[in-house]
Amino acid sequence: MAIEEKNAIELIDSVTVTSGDTSANLSGMDDRGTYLLIFNNLVDTDDAGSLYMNLTYNDNDQVLRTVTHFAGRQLVNGTNSNQSVKSTFNRLQNYGNTGSSYITNGYAYLYQLEDSTEQKQNRFSYQGNVVSYNDTNLVSHDIYAQDSYYQFSVNGIKLFPSSGAWESGEFKLYKLRIAS
Repeated sequence: MAIEEKNAIELIDSVTVTSGDTSANLSGMDDRGTYLLIFNNLVDTDDAGSLYMNLTYNDNDQVLRTVTHFAGRQLVNGTNSNQSVKSTFNRLQNYGNTGSSYITNGYAYLYQLEDSTEQKQNRFSYQGNVVSYNDTNLVSHDIYAQDSYYQFSVNGIKLFPSSGAWESGEFKLYKLRIAS
């Protein structure tokens, strides 16, 4: 007998960006667990900067940032390259500044955990896939990252391009539920 799960995914926030927007805040990550971030038709006509993410509390970037360990694979028109970096920010799309307009679609599963140690250090990791396109390149990104730890409450994320601004696009944040 199969178990029927109802409302296994719940939309908790969405933001539509318009011309000139340089960031988007999504909130509602009030519980530890798994979240799904989806971005659709994100257009960057300034200089096609990478898509970055900061952890936030009440829409404020946290001053106490930790090191993020990022690994990824980028496929550009059939040429594969591996990527890795230690950074103080999270990367969702790591194409870099190219001087070209791009349209980007993708998703990332966000995992917010609490460490089992007595120190109660919080942990955050994510993985996903992003596809970007302009008139000369089709770029696929597989992304994997983990913050070593953070010592503040996280209830949202801030998304922003590494440079420039967006023309249009949409971000949606879902909570994955485990109860039926």
